[in-house]
Amino acid sequence: MSGIPTGIILLDECIAHVKIQDLKSEPEIQAALIKRVKVYNDIPPDFEDKYGQALFEEYRKMPLKRE
Repeated sequence: MSGIPTGIILLDECIAHVKIQDLKSEPEIQAALIKRVKVYNDIPPDFEDKYGQALFEEYRKMPLKRE
């Protein structure tokens, strides 16, 4: 963050996991994304809000994949 490019390990998988939960509100979705992404990535506590916003933007871009 802060202008530095940041990669997220297993981003697509994390988003897919949250999508199948069918959460409705943006705060719920952001919290679920942060929780899932933190399993595989280090997110500094001071940046959780910024990460949550960025993750939510990516979440909205990704269609729900049904198998």
